[in-house]
Parts: sequence; structure tokens; C-alpha cells
Amino acid sequence: MILDCNQFFRVQLSLKMNNYGDLLKKKNLDYLLNEAKNQCRNTLRNKKIIHVIIDNYFVDNKIHKSMPQNLNCNFFSIDVSFICLPIDFLKNFEVVINKYQISINRIISYKYVRELFLNKNLDIIKMTKDTIDGYNENEVVLVAKKLKKEGFFEKFFHFFN
Repeated sequence: MILDCNQFFRVQLSLKMNNYGDLLKKKNLDYLLNEAKNQCRNTLRNKKIIHVIIDNYFVDNKIHKSMPQNLNCNFFSIDVSFICLPIDFLKNFEVVINKYQISINRIISYKYVRELFLNKNLDIIKMTKDTIDGYNENEVVLVAKKLKKEGFFEKFFHFFN
């Protein structure tokens, strides 16, 4: 579902790590993104993260628009933007649309989509579909962890390990 409302707000954050001259790896990026997500969630309680966008990558203070490959560096940092919505707004919105038997699979910010396709003459449905399909290679898709239900023997085994 694409929403055009003034409840969306953007939080920007920069994180830096020492890479000690080693090869830059995806795990470095994963670490910084998890740290950024945790900082955002801890600071902005009662808010839901809708979009996560990496604005810039910095490798030894040189700016990159995409993740550099096969590069050794001393320092690695990222600028990250979080587009969020208040949870109470989402709950109220869900109550209203549930009356019409409509469920929400994913929320997309109309303003974000328009900014992403600035100066392109596409209809909003096409732009939204392209956004969902990964048009912005610097958008990070958050996936909720699914907890596996364990049987009695798995629980018993883990209890003694």
C-alpha cells in the first residue's frame, strides 16, 4: 500500500568503523546496518521503520554511491536514512481499513517514490512496483525474524547445551 500523508518523517544517521586495512566485506556493511537499525529503534520507540536507504558509503573518507568491491581500507562508514511512521497512526489506519476487509502487506511512502523517480514520466503504480522490485539498489529491505517452533526434544537438547 502506498501512502501519501504528512505522518512520515526521516531520520538520518552516520556510522563509522575501523577496518584496520583489511578487505571491505559485506559483513562490514551488515554490522553497520544492524547497529544503525538498533540505534534507530532504541531512540525512536513507538515508531515503525518503513524504508531504510543508504545515502552514501565512505571508504577512507572517499565518497561512493554504491558499495565498493575488492577494496582494502582503514575506515568504512555509511550515511543511512530511515523513513518512519508513528505506530499509533498505523494502528488507527489499520482499524479503519480492516472495516473494509483490507489488509496491509507493505507500506510505501508516496513522497519517497516520487523522489526516487524524479523527472521520470511514469505513473505511480509503475513507480511503486519498481520500488518494491528493488529499483533503488541502496534501499535495504528489513525482514522480520521468524522464530522456529521447537519440539520438546529440541528444547530439551538446547536446555542442556
